[in-house]
Amino acid sequence: MVAFVKKVDLEIPDNRITEALTKVGLDVVNVTRLSRKEGNIPTSTIKITSKDVNNRNTFIHTGLKVDSMHFNAEAASQNKKSVQCYICHQYNHVAKYCKTKQQICAKCCDNHRIEQCTTANDAIKCNNCKGKHLPTANDCPNVLEQEKRMLNLINQYSSTSSATTTTLLLHDSNEFPSLPNMYQRQQGLLHNDILDELINLLTSKMEKIIEETTKRLFKSLQQKIKKIEETISSVETLINDDATSSSSFSDSDEDVQIVNTKDKKKPKQQPPNQRNKLINQPLHLLQQQRNQQQPLHLLKQQQNQQQPRMQHQYYHLSQQMISERPFSLLGYNIFRNDRVGKAGGGVLLAIKEHIKCREIINKTIHKNEIIAVQIETLLYKSILISSIYVAPTANIDMNIFQELYNINNNCIIVGDLNATLSEMGSTKTNARGKQLQQLLNEGIIDCVDDDSTTFEKK
Repeated sequence: MVAFVKKVDLEIPDNRITEALTKVGLDVVNVTRLSRKEGNIPTSTIKITSKDVNNRNTFIHTGLKVDSMHFNAEAASQNKKSVQCYICHQYNHVAKYCKTKQQICAKCCDNHRIEQCTTANDAIKCNNCKGKHLPTANDCPNVLEQEKRMLNLINQYSSTSSATTTTLLLHDSNEFPSLPNMYQRQQGLLHNDILDELINLLTSKMEKIIEETTKRLFKSLQQKIKKIEETISSVETLINDDATSSSSFSDSDEDVQIVNTKDKKKPKQQPPNQRNKLINQPLHLLQQQRNQQQPLHLLKQQQNQQQPRMQHQYYHLSQQMISERPFSLLGYNIFRNDRVGKAGGGVLLAIKEHIKCREIINKTIHKNEIIAVQIETLLYKSILISSIYVAPTANIDMNIFQELYNINNNCIIVGDLNATLSEMGSTKTNARGKQLQQLLNEGIIDCVDDDSTTFEKK
């Protein structure tokens, strides 16, 4: 007896299906995957030939369970119609072997052809049951009786003479429960729709909360960065002022005079050029010179002692800008490829936590920094997202794009290749631009761009 299983993955071989059926106690004669007539291409339909009717019926009731997947089974349709003679309209023989020599009309049962019959349609009479219908009508009692007889013959002669003695293991309703009916399926679909709506509502709410929280965090981070920049700027200004004052002192050694305590009552009139030089000096140095009355070489010595301390403070503030802690963003999974030996550089991808993804590539080769993450989707099997940075002093590693194409041809590439190409609006074409043109000509990638520039205009 034959049954069919549809929508079975092509990766599942026939022998694995046979093992799964034998393991649960079904006696299977043959398992064959159907192929298309054109090109002999395998399909997802499996033909299962059982030893007898009992095995076939049990298999149809339970279905196929293989590799933690369940597939419904259906019986093969049988031709239940009996042979009918078109001369006498009786069953179980054909016109070639009919003993009636004259044609019997299908309308009135007289001895003439139906084309010559003048009987009205409401006076039709069946030659078999004498009912008011044609002998070939499907609702004729004799036709239904013949179909029932043919079905019994099919079930009788398509099975073996000996009954199956193997005790089937499929009667355990806990392990193999019955399939849900139409009402249960509709209720399940309704519950799934309600659950999907709740999940979508919660997801949208969470996205709004995450977006607002991210904006607040970025705003706070920008304010802190601005304060640090102002502090660094003030320190740089102070260091530059100290350097300027040191240069001013060195240029005016011969003109600066030490004020004697004896001349306090009668200060000397200073020349205009010397007075201008003193005015242009930093205020704190003038006060120090006027109050302490120290020689010029002592002032220079104090200034030289203060300058390394200022530089150390500036270096300390600069070091605070560099964080060695792992970067994190609320609601996102971070995939990063850091540049070894330097504080900056590297590539990073941030993907929302509810998106199913995994890292595929994370490496640096020939100054080409690559990070690639594969995302599982409903519409496609998967999409590969890759970020690539090529240093200005390096060439594009062409093998990277071939490797990405071999992993998943549904790939989106972002980043910075430092490639200029005149065909895309650049003023000139560099070596990396020629490599990019080669990739486009080979058809490995397609470039999605517009008229906007990749840098910010001042």
